[in-house]
Amino acid sequence: MNESARKHLHTMRFQALHTSLANRLYHQHCASIFEARDRFAKLASLIGASAVFMTLTAPDVAQYWSLLCFSGAAASLVFRWSEKARLASEKMIQYSAIQSNIQRLGEWDYTEEDVNKWNAELSSITEPTPNRILWDRACFLAASALNSPDPQALPWFDKHCPGLVLAIP
Repeated sequence: MNESARKHLHTMRFQALHTSLANRLYHQHCASIFEARDRFAKLASLIGASAVFMTLTAPDVAQYWSLLCFSGAAASLVFRWSEKARLASEKMIQYSAIQSNIQRLGEWDYTEEDVNKWNAELSSITEPTPNRILWDRACFLAASALNSPDPQALPWFDKHCPGLVLAIP
Protein backbone atom coordinates (compact mmCIF):
# COMPACT_ATOMS: atom_id res chain seq x y z
CA MET A 1 0.00 0.00 0.00
CA ASN A 2 1.48 3.34 -1.01
CA GLU A 3 1.89 6.30 1.36
CA SER A 4 -1.04 8.27 -0.10
CA ALA A 5 -3.47 5.38 0.30
CA ARG A 6 -2.22 4.73 3.84
CA LYS A 7 -2.70 8.40 4.78
CA HIS A 8 -6.23 8.36 3.34
CA LEU A 9 -7.04 5.20 5.27
CA HIS A 10 -5.65 6.73 8.46
CA THR A 11 -7.79 9.84 7.91
CA MET A 12 -10.88 7.68 7.42
CA ARG A 13 -10.09 5.77 10.65
CA PHE A 14 -9.63 9.02 12.55
CA GLN A 15 -12.94 10.34 11.22
CA ALA A 16 -14.78 7.17 12.29
CA LEU A 17 -13.15 7.33 15.72
CA HIS A 18 -14.00 11.03 16.08
CA THR A 19 -17.60 10.45 15.02
CA SER A 20 -18.11 7.59 17.46
CA LEU A 21 -16.52 9.51 20.34
CA ALA A 22 -18.46 12.71 19.60
CA ASN A 23 -21.75 10.81 19.44
CA ARG A 24 -20.94 8.94 22.65
CA LEU A 25 -20.23 12.23 24.45
CA TYR A 26 -23.35 13.84 22.96
CA HIS A 27 -25.64 11.06 24.15
CA GLN A 28 -23.93 10.96 27.53
CA HIS A 29 -24.71 14.66 27.99
CA CYS A 30 -28.28 14.22 26.71
CA ALA A 31 -28.93 11.36 29.12
CA SER A 32 -27.70 13.37 32.08
CA ILE A 33 -29.82 16.41 31.10
CA PHE A 34 -32.99 14.36 30.65
CA GLU A 35 -32.39 12.49 33.91
CA ALA A 36 -31.91 15.80 35.75
CA ARG A 37 -35.14 17.17 34.29
CA ASP A 38 -37.05 14.06 35.25
CA ARG A 39 -35.65 14.12 38.79
CA PHE A 40 -36.58 17.78 39.17
CA ALA A 41 -40.14 17.10 38.01
CA LYS A 42 -40.45 14.21 40.47
CA LEU A 43 -39.03 16.32 43.29
CA ALA A 44 -41.52 19.09 42.56
CA SER A 45 -44.32 16.51 42.55
CA LEU A 46 -43.24 15.10 45.89
CA ILE A 47 -42.98 18.49 47.55
CA GLY A 48 -46.11 19.88 45.96
CA ALA A 49 -48.22 16.83 46.67
CA SER A 50 -47.19 16.52 50.29
CA ALA A 51 -50.26 16.93 52.45
CA VAL A 52 -48.15 18.00 55.41
CA PHE A 53 -46.54 20.74 53.36
CA MET A 54 -49.90 21.94 52.09
CA THR A 55 -51.32 22.23 55.62
CA LEU A 56 -48.31 24.21 56.86
CA THR A 57 -48.40 26.87 54.17
CA ALA A 58 -50.74 29.67 53.31
CA PRO A 59 -53.40 28.83 50.71
CA ASP A 60 -51.73 31.05 48.08
CA VAL A 61 -48.38 29.29 48.51
CA ALA A 62 -50.07 25.89 48.38
CA GLN A 63 -51.72 26.84 45.08
CA TYR A 64 -48.37 27.80 43.55
CA TRP A 65 -46.77 24.55 44.70
CA SER A 66 -49.64 22.52 43.32
CA LEU A 67 -49.30 24.38 40.01
CA LEU A 68 -45.57 23.62 40.00
CA CYS A 69 -46.31 20.00 40.88
CA PHE A 70 -48.82 19.66 38.05
CA SER A 71 -46.54 21.44 35.55
CA GLY A 72 -43.55 19.25 36.39
CA ALA A 73 -45.49 16.00 36.24
CA ALA A 74 -47.25 17.01 33.02
CA ALA A 75 -43.99 18.07 31.35
CA SER A 76 -42.32 14.83 32.39
CA LEU A 77 -45.19 12.82 30.91
CA VAL A 78 -45.55 14.87 27.73
CA PHE A 79 -41.86 15.19 26.90
CA ARG A 80 -40.97 11.65 28.14
CA TRP A 81 -37.69 12.74 29.71
CA SER A 82 -37.02 9.40 31.41
CA GLU A 83 -37.59 7.54 28.13
CA LYS A 84 -35.33 9.96 26.26
CA ALA A 85 -32.64 9.49 28.92
CA ARG A 86 -32.86 5.71 28.50
CA LEU A 87 -32.68 5.95 24.70
CA ALA A 88 -29.70 8.31 24.91
CA SER A 89 -27.95 5.84 27.21
CA GLU A 90 -28.58 3.03 24.72
CA LYS A 91 -27.17 5.12 21.85
CA MET A 92 -24.15 5.96 24.00
CA ILE A 93 -23.52 2.23 24.52
CA GLN A 94 -23.76 1.58 20.75
CA TYR A 95 -21.23 4.30 19.98
CA SER A 96 -18.95 3.10 22.79
CA ALA A 97 -18.91 -0.37 21.24
CA ILE A 98 -17.89 1.05 17.85
CA GLN A 99 -15.21 3.20 19.47
CA SER A 100 -13.92 0.15 21.33
CA ASN A 101 -13.73 -1.84 18.08
CA ILE A 102 -11.76 0.95 16.42
CA GLN A 103 -9.32 1.26 19.28
CA ARG A 104 -8.93 -2.51 19.66
CA LEU A 105 -7.08 -2.75 16.36
CA GLY A 106 -4.75 0.08 17.27
CA GLU A 107 -3.53 2.99 15.27
CA TRP A 108 -1.89 1.02 12.44
CA ASP A 109 -3.22 -2.57 12.40
CA TYR A 110 -6.41 -2.12 10.40
CA THR A 111 -7.47 -2.52 6.81
CA GLU A 112 -9.79 -0.68 4.49
CA GLU A 113 -12.36 -3.40 5.16
CA ASP A 114 -12.23 -2.59 8.89
CA VAL A 115 -12.75 1.13 8.22
CA ASN A 116 -15.67 0.40 5.90
CA LYS A 117 -17.23 -1.84 8.57
CA TRP A 118 -16.92 0.92 11.19
CA ASN A 119 -18.47 3.49 8.87
CA ALA A 120 -21.32 1.09 8.08
CA GLU A 121 -21.96 0.57 11.79
CA LEU A 122 -21.97 4.33 12.36
CA SER A 123 -24.37 4.83 9.47
CA SER A 124 -26.74 2.14 10.72
CA ILE A 125 -27.54 4.08 13.90
CA THR A 126 -30.48 6.36 13.19
CA GLU A 127 -30.40 9.76 14.82
CA PRO A 128 -32.72 12.74 15.08
CA THR A 129 -31.22 16.16 14.42
CA PRO A 130 -28.92 16.95 17.34
CA ASN A 131 -29.00 20.09 19.44
CA ARG A 132 -26.43 22.37 17.77
CA ILE A 133 -24.83 23.73 20.93
CA LEU A 134 -24.47 20.33 22.56
CA TRP A 135 -23.26 18.73 19.32
CA ASP A 136 -20.60 21.43 18.79
CA ARG A 137 -19.38 20.90 22.34
CA ALA A 138 -19.26 17.12 21.90
CA CYS A 139 -17.28 17.50 18.63
CA PHE A 140 -14.89 19.92 20.31
CA LEU A 141 -14.35 17.60 23.29
CA ALA A 142 -13.85 14.61 20.98
CA ALA A 143 -11.30 16.47 18.85
CA SER A 144 -9.49 17.62 21.97
CA ALA A 145 -9.46 14.10 23.42
CA LEU A 146 -8.05 12.67 20.19
CA ASN A 147 -5.42 15.43 19.89
CA SER A 148 -6.79 16.56 16.58
CA PRO A 149 -4.40 18.92 14.81
CA ASP A 150 -7.20 21.40 14.08
CA PRO A 151 -10.07 21.04 16.57
CA GLN A 152 -13.20 22.94 15.67
CA ALA A 153 -13.33 26.05 17.82
CA LEU A 154 -16.49 26.75 19.75
CA PRO A 155 -18.21 30.10 19.29
CA TRP A 156 -17.67 32.45 22.24
CA PHE A 157 -21.29 32.30 23.35
CA ASP A 158 -21.33 28.50 23.36
CA LYS A 159 -18.04 28.27 25.22
CA HIS A 160 -18.87 30.76 27.97
CA CYS A 161 -22.56 29.96 28.58
CA PRO A 162 -22.63 26.24 29.45
CA GLY A 163 -25.99 26.44 31.26
CA LEU A 164 -27.89 27.09 28.05
CA VAL A 165 -27.50 23.46 26.98
CA LEU A 166 -30.59 22.67 29.03
CA ALA A 167 -32.66 24.01 26.13
CA ILE A 168 -32.66 20.59 24.46
CA PRO A 169 -36.22 19.68 23.51
